[in-house]
Amino acid sequence: MDKFILELLKIMVGGVVGFYLKSYLDKRAEIEARDYKAKEKRYQTLLDLARVYYQESQQVGRHREIKQKQKFIRELQVDAWLYASDKVLENANLFLDQLDKDYKLKGGGGEKTANYLKAMAEEIRKDLRKSKSSPRYILRNLTLK
Repeated sequence: MDKFILELLKIMVGGVVGFYLKSYLDKRAEIEARDYKAKEKRYQTLLDLARVYYQESQQVGRHREIKQKQKFIRELQVDAWLYASDKVLENANLFLDQLDKDYKLKGGGGEKTANYLKAMAEEIRKDLRKSKSSPRYILRNLTLK
């Protein structure tokens, strides 16, 4: 009888510990997924704002163009420090060095400036890929039992 009660207690304790462990891991995965989505959204906003440097002024409108450039610069100089990787920030700073006081590209831009934005976009992609919540990371580390 004592053995039966002891075995029953082991099973109950194991079940409770298993339940809490599974709850903890599920909550952690949920938080990581939420953080990944937020980071992805921030990067998407940054890249959307960068488009103003590829569009013609006539398409956007001069006032709107200046506002978009100001938002883009603010995003890079202030907000990106909170979520972007070091490589993304390095490339962003190289791009910012190409701007004059009116947020215009020095010398009209050119291939060198476009390469800084491309490099920044590549680093954003790498940063999102290495996240543990990214779909690629999950599929890569999925093991079938």
